Amino acid sequence: MRFAADPVFEDLTSSGASMARAATVGTSGIGALAAASTESSLRGRRDSNTKAYVTNNPGEVGVIVKWDEHVCALFGDVAGTADGETNGDEDLKAEVSVSGTILNEPPRANAGPDQNLECNSTAGSPVILDGRGSSDPEKNLVLLAWTRGDRVGPSVGVGATQVVQQGLGTPVTYVLRAINEQGQSDEDSTVVGIVDTGAPSLALTVKPNVLLKLAAVLVPIKITLTTADTCDASPIVRLKSITSDDGVLADAGHLHSDVSGASFGTDDRDFQLRATRTSTAKGRLYSITYEVADHSGNKTTRVVTVAAPKVTFFPYNPPVRR
Repeated sequence: MRFAADPVFEDLTSSGASMARAATVGTSGIGALAAASTESSLRGRRDSNTKAYVTNNPGEVGVIVKWDEHVCALFGDVAGTADGETNGDEDLKAEVSVSGTILNEPPRANAGPDQNLECNSTAGSPVILDGRGSSDPEKNLVLLAWTRGDRVGPSVGVGATQVVQQGLGTPVTYVLRAINEQGQSDEDSTVVGIVDTGAPSLALTVKPNVLLKLAAVLVPIKITLTTADTCDASPIVRLKSITSDDGVLADAGHLHSDVSGASFGTDDRDFQLRATRTSTAKGRLYSITYEVADHSGNKTTRVVTVAAPKVTFFPYNPPVRR
């Protein structure tokens, strides 16, 4: 580059910066700044006239970082346009190879391991977010902030630990951002799922539980049922089937004349059973099956029985008068 006057400059300075997150550095400490991600300013004074030139990197700039030794280096090309005075604007290209000491390292965010927690109420479960494993090499960590979903999601809170309530459903990602006194930052995330693996409870009673009528008539049956589930306020109850030990089968796909008024697949607790016995007079035992399921698919099945017992007739011997 040629200047019309004295080409000697004084007070030369150079400064530059890159776009946020422009560098990708692997675990080995070797990486690169993406093309066109930096901007540098070159300034110098000649007499009272100050010249300034702006350059950027047309290609990648290599990066080497040695955290243990607190040193780093950059190498590559920068380019721009300079005022050549007598010859007009001229292309400016410079090879950069600089190294230096790292005065402040970024913090290391640690959001903790992923979690799968069992719900302990219909609202799900409290979740403890623990970022106490976060650190800063210079011990100047000043802020730990949690967000939900991603780094720009709703704020969860500020501090190493947070307790949040999370319901059943899709696992949730929580992002922890660590910032030190120099404004450097790091992020880490953890994924938390709330699961329900416990089946609901189910208890049954039936009235009457013995059919004493001798005629083969239909007798009203009443089921009393209680159910509960830790994580589901309204588990679904279904009457599954009514069978007997001598071949009666009634369910959603079968009808039988000895079972009347039963709506299978629903929470039906009132129906009728016939008080009949087989020809061998051994009696009959009805088995009534219910199922309860929560919204996570956990199921419990219970059976209650109704007996039509064997009837024994004793001969009548009238008293004899003497």
